[in-house]
Amino acid sequence: MKILIITVTVIALLWTGVGRAQGPTTNAVIVCNEVALRIRVSAPGMTVQQRIDTVYQRIVAAWAKERITAGNVMLRQTGTTWSIYAGGTLIITVQQVDAQANGTTTAALAQAWHARLRDLLPRCRPDQNPPNP
Repeated sequence: MKILIITVTVIALLWTGVGRAQGPTTNAVIVCNEVALRIRVSAPGMTVQQRIDTVYQRIVAAWAKERITAGNVMLRQTGTTWSIYAGGTLIITVQQVDAQANGTTTAALAQAWHARLRDLLPRCRPDQNPPNP
């Protein structure tokens, strides 16, 4: 029940505009009131907003399934593809088009996004300050 309440709360916060803010946070994935990463380009079959929404859904799923620590936010490489996981949950795959849009390499962008998520996901999980009964 606690996981359901946390999940619904996080989804409600995300869908009411935290993740869709305009201005300096355009195209940003916001975690703990900080920009975790920016998705600047679409990917095959997904718009920028769909990618952002998918990242939020995956973060909520990861928080709901397990306790996320810095040690289990992992960066994995398969060939030229880089993916970031929180526990066993895929958060995002860094595409070549993402790297090009950011003027860097796929590996460098993946490492930067990984560092931000590794910092933010554990310290900003929704159950870190549960309400007193």
